[in-house]
Amino acid sequence: MTPIAFTFTRDRFTWLAYFMLAYYAYLQAALGPLMPFLAAELELSYTLRGLHFSAFALGMIIAGATADRAARYFGRRTLFWGGGAGMVLGVIILTLGQTSPITIFGSFVMGTIGSYLLVMIQATLADHHGAMRAVALTESNVGASAAAMLAPLLISQLENFGFSWRFALLAMVAAWAIALATHSRVPIPQSSVENRGVNQPKARMPALFWVYWLVVLLGVSVEWSTGFWAADFLENVVGIRRVDAAASMALFYVAILLGRWFGSRL
Repeated sequence: MTPIAFTFTRDRFTWLAYFMLAYYAYLQAALGPLMPFLAAELELSYTLRGLHFSAFALGMIIAGATADRAARYFGRRTLFWGGGAGMVLGVIILTLGQTSPITIFGSFVMGTIGSYLLVMIQATLADHHGAMRAVALTESNVGASAAAMLAPLLISQLENFGFSWRFALLAMVAAWAIALATHSRVPIPQSSVENRGVNQPKARMPALFWVYWLVVLLGVSVEWSTGFWAADFLENVVGIRRVDAAASMALFYVAILLGRWFGSRL
């Protein structure tokens, strides 16, 4: 039997999805490095700092649990671009807020509405590239790690030169607006099941799925506990200058970038 040859093509939607995942990852990664500066401005306790991260995580859980039904009701295009807009809304609330309830709410909006974008990127890339989805998902996450690496560098250097960390987040608002203006008509891939017109019955996940689920749960817990709290720890426990503590977080994302690159090769 002749083996089936698969080719991987990066079209306009693929590059758009890569960019939007990088946009999401940058803003998600910015929460940890910016927190020491926000905490100093608003005199936040450790509890209030932690609530920003918990609010974002809670929003991600809500988005993950409801995205499938929301996509069926509103459509993938609405969730794709609406999720990006939700990230913008959350950023504006976070950067303009002058009290902890408002900034925590901004973090929650980013985590909830913004994470619909994250779910849609993964789903649409998988459906768009079919058997080659692993390549698309790997490349998109490598790009996301590179973008996440830039967030602490830009935040720290803006503060180091006398500007506010807020400009590092507002720059992404402009980036999203440019993407919307130039790519809003790019077709968003629909579900492969919907395209076939097949109503598949729900099936229980096999035991192996839950093993993988547990591994991902533990891995993500370690990753984002470090990503969210390391800058604060380096400043208040290790004694590093605030701007240097924020900048050093770039090394964490460099390590993630290298790990994903080597992992894809393996």
